[in-house]
Amino acid sequence: MAHALIIIDMQYYFLDKSGHAFMPKARAIITPVLELSHYFYESNWPIITTTHAHPPNDHSSQMAIWWKKRLPRINDLQSELIPEIKNITPNLHIIKSNYSAFSNTPLFDYLSKLQITTITLCGITTNLCIETTARHAFALNIQPIIISNACAAKTLNFHNASLLNMAYGFGPVMTSSDYINKTFISPTTNG
Repeated sequence: MAHALIIIDMQYYFLDKSGHAFMPKARAIITPVLELSHYFYESNWPIITTTHAHPPNDHSSQMAIWWKKRLPRINDLQSELIPEIKNITPNLHIIKSNYSAFSNTPLFDYLSKLQITTITLCGITTNLCIETTARHAFALNIQPIIISNACAAKTLNFHNASLLNMAYGFGPVMTSSDYINKTFISPTTNG
């Protein structure tokens, strides 16, 4: 069964010192993300990238309120992928304005058209966009797999708590090397 790789929000907003939500430790995930993208490219499986960006006039959405209007904007440097990731040629690029990559985007239709029922998630941030996308995928009957060393969050506590939640009820959590070496962990019944 083919899988799709979804690289979430590897953009200046999170990975550049000038970004509002800069996470210094997030740069450590670039190498495993690139290794995964190479593996998917060699496997001829789709690669999807996302960026989080809002229209200039978005001031009243929950995201704008929660993030105090300090959001990356469409066509702004903060919403652009960092150069290392921009060099990947995705099969699909999505601009999203919500934590979930499925919310008001063509992602579900794209995966359905290709009959893909398993997605592999990596990127920023583990406890927000990665976890929300994993939960949304699960609700849509798509199996998420989360790559622990290719995701990052603001703190290690947020990262680890999110991985624990996802492994408990939504999808396997593994390292990039386990994934690439086909050491898949089957979902188990939790209860």
